[in-house]
Amino acid sequence: MNMKNLLTINAPGGMLTPNDLLKLVEPESVDGFILGRRQNILIDYPGSPQGLSRRVNVDKVPLIHPNIICSHASGGIDLEKNDWAYINEDYQTIFDSFNFKPTISVSICSYQQSMFALFSSKLNFISSDIEGLWHLVIMLKEKRVLLPHLFKTTQVAPAVQAMQKFIEDDQFITSHHLAELLEASLPLSENKSTELILPPLLNRDFEGFTTMKNGRLALNIFSNHRPWKREFIQDFAKLAKDQGLNRLYVTAGRSLLMKHISKKDLHSWEALLGRHNISIRHSEQDLAWIVPSHKPNAIKLKEQLIQELNREGFACHGLNIAIDPRDSDCGAPIIIYTSKNFMSLSCKVIYKPNFDYRSSGFKTAGKNLNFDGLITCLRDLQQQFHNRQIDSSGLRIQAISLEENQPEHYQCPDCLGEYHKNTGDPDNDIAPNTDFIDLPVYWSCDLCECPKTRFIPI
Repeated sequence: MNMKNLLTINAPGGMLTPNDLLKLVEPESVDGFILGRRQNILIDYPGSPQGLSRRVNVDKVPLIHPNIICSHASGGIDLEKNDWAYINEDYQTIFDSFNFKPTISVSICSYQQSMFALFSSKLNFISSDIEGLWHLVIMLKEKRVLLPHLFKTTQVAPAVQAMQKFIEDDQFITSHHLAELLEASLPLSENKSTELILPPLLNRDFEGFTTMKNGRLALNIFSNHRPWKREFIQDFAKLAKDQGLNRLYVTAGRSLLMKHISKKDLHSWEALLGRHNISIRHSEQDLAWIVPSHKPNAIKLKEQLIQELNREGFACHGLNIAIDPRDSDCGAPIIIYTSKNFMSLSCKVIYKPNFDYRSSGFKTAGKNLNFDGLITCLRDLQQQFHNRQIDSSGLRIQAISLEENQPEHYQCPDCLGEYHKNTGDPDNDIAPNTDFIDLPVYWSCDLCECPKTRFIPI
């Protein structure tokens, strides 16, 4: 793939139409495309595609505007889950409210689904038990923080815009301060959150045909890190159009997903897959690896590892392994980082102690490993994984407290004037011992009228 002409096709939530696919492969010089981890498409394209759907954006590589990840694609597939955001069209409401392109990565996911990693972005909105309200987990300097508020569906986009400005302007010092700034920007006080409770982890890929709640079929097909060819894309899109299927998805697992297929049309989709030699029965180990599709060395290493691990068997059963991911919170509890040391392989392996990717923090399993050392390390971690104790109560993430460890002094970044809790601001009717967080939203610096939201703790 020619990196010089490489474009990223960003569709929030990976939502595309058959016409979008046909437009992307319309030029004869386009051989096909590969799928990215953010529900996006990477394509070697001459110029810029025209005639795409309203929400579809085109970016050059490296990305300026990361695609918004969303678990809308999983809605209606898992028979045991009830995704209120999918049922109530909250995902669509959120997308409609984004009248700007985020420069910070955002995920919007149901906590019940198992198709998408929950913490794959800087800002991660996770559905709560209360319809219409969302938790927000931020990744701040590699530290995961749950904010002590629930956000309304209509507040998601404004919160992203506010947080993006705070981060870009480097206005905050700590996660507490960032939460204070956000609280001062949006009316959040009535929607408190003390913890996020996640159910026991289930890993399901939903490969192949799955019966949906409405009785229709969903087809999910994986590329296995190989490009989707132009001829297949054209036939896939044309068949969808012929059957009145107007929406398809690119998933974060690098698969194409088509939902609402009528059972009477099953044979036509099976015939399409057969004509193009598309498999819907990948091995468990093939699907367990998270590898960048645009990094051939990482793909080659994955194939070599699978071949060697298969010699004596290597049962994954829900264990995912990533190689050189862009972000450590990629949905894998085991991560391999590679480097070349005098033309030989040298690897570092880190892992989640409880093998739940949703928990915070990694441990190091091995450093400076050659290929044989890497195999030994992976086999050891696999045994630890299958011998682990599973907590049936799930995973609890505590929210930070804005009341604890509050700084008593804040400083204006413009004139360096200070607010001291013990003295307050008598000239503006602010009593002594008033916490900075409790100051009115309209409060500003006495000397230069700098707004409260720009003050920093000292």
